[in-house]
Amino acid sequence: MKKIVKIIPIVVIALAAGILVGWLYFSSTLFGDRSLPPSGVKPVTQASSFDRRFVATIFAPQLDDLGATVSQSYQLWLAGPDGARQLMLEADKTDGLVIVWRSPLLLEICYADAQILLFKNRFFSISRSAGLPAGETVELVLRRVVKPADCSS
Repeated sequence: MKKIVKIIPIVVIALAAGILVGWLYFSSTLFGDRSLPPSGVKPVTQASSFDRRFVATIFAPQLDDLGATVSQSYQLWLAGPDGARQLMLEADKTDGLVIVWRSPLLLEICYADAQILLFKNRFFSISRSAGLPAGETVELVLRRVVKPADCSS
């Protein structure tokens, strides 16, 4: 009985370590590095804000090694005048996304049907105006539409 009690903590630690290693492996394999836009992948679409200081880009990363039952995912990256880039949206099980700048600091993202895996509604960027740093925040809004063409209205 005492031997079993001594083994239980070791089994629990080994099990927890196995789960952690598996999660780390599969999250990096399936989702890749989310700190930089996908390399070697051409953008699906790109749109600049009215004053052309912010650029929103949609990528559809390649899914060569995942199999037939996995749908195409889409990623929306936002880049600011300071060169900062951030993944703002990742969607799966969708026919695509439509992006429209409604004002210099408001980006609308339209979709007909999607599973939203990641969404951030604010992008902060620091720019220099007259030598002084100034922060600007771009707001992102999700809008579900019947058809992606409905986004332009």
